[in-house]
Amino acid sequence: MRYEIDTTKILNQLFRYIWVMVLAFAVGATGGYVYMNNIKADTYTAQLSLVVNSPYDDPSGVNVAKSIIKTAVTVMRSETFIGDNIIEKGGIDMTVSEIKGISRFSIEEEALIAYIRVTADAPEKAYNIANAFYNADYSYINEKVEGCTVSTIDPPVMPEKPNEKSTTYTGFMTGLVTAILSAVAIVLITVFDTRIKSEDDLANLRGDVPIVGVIPSFNQVSSSYGKYGRYEYSYSYGYDTRHNGKGANKEGGEKK
Repeated sequence: MRYEIDTTKILNQLFRYIWVMVLAFAVGATGGYVYMNNIKADTYTAQLSLVVNSPYDDPSGVNVAKSIIKTAVTVMRSETFIGDNIIEKGGIDMTVSEIKGISRFSIEEEALIAYIRVTADAPEKAYNIANAFYNADYSYINEKVEGCTVSTIDPPVMPEKPNEKSTTYTGFMTGLVTAILSAVAIVLITVFDTRIKSEDDLANLRGDVPIVGVIPSFNQVSSSYGKYGRYEYSYSYGYDTRHNGKGANKEGGEKK
């Protein structure tokens, strides 16, 4: 016995229940939008910049600086540097993992500039941590990374306004994810539904075994009234048709 996945059947089910996916998208998008506007707390970002200098004046010195600036930033993110310079000297009452979680380090290689952005739920918190990075002792990095000299450029400023919330993007992505999840659910239900509903399902299940005949099912009530009144179709054995009137039919059914 074999059973193959019918892609046509899956596509038909997806098309049939496309309203479910549209509804899921609407609910997810609305939920994401409401979350970003009414639930998610405001965040504030303070930034500082640093320059990595090379002791060489020739072009090769620039190339050396480009390679060591990544190493310098890695040292800035280390537990030793943050623990000694940010927590102890800066007086920040946070753990190393907490500081690393709200700090973002980026590099502009061509200009040999490193940026540190601190995003927190309060402007003072973001500023204090960024200012601790600005006042840190970078001679530690200069000693650890040969041929590297790190110096600060622009100090951080106190954030005055919260960061803009990407409500549209978040709402769209949330709606898209919920729509995809609903489509996956429809596909899984279709694939694991092993009930025999048609000749094609039976042929797919039995393979090359021929189908001799099909017994129809009439377990439904027509909502229309024809020439002879309302018909009710049912099946028990043979072919049973019931209609309005008195008496009994050939199969022993009672006329209505």
